[in-house]
Amino acid sequence: MDHRLAVKEYSRSSADQAEPLAHELRPLPVLQMTMDYLIAKIVDRCNKPGENLGDWFNFLWDRMRGIRKVKSVT
Repeated sequence: MDHRLAVKEYSRSSADQAEPLAHELRPLPVLQMTMDYLIAKIVDRCNKPGENLGDWFNFLWDRMRGIRKVKSVT
């Protein structure tokens, strides 16, 4: 795995977790780069023969949800 290209899994906040501090959030340009990467480099991989589209959908939904949640907090 190339850790420079890894996209963090969404982590649901719970009542016992504090709101993230501003410096802990990803800046909007980073979120945009991550979304661009997912769309340009990852989405097309689900077209390979034998791939489970449900798994791909769940993977992409989870990663994009993380981006949406961070963006909505900023």
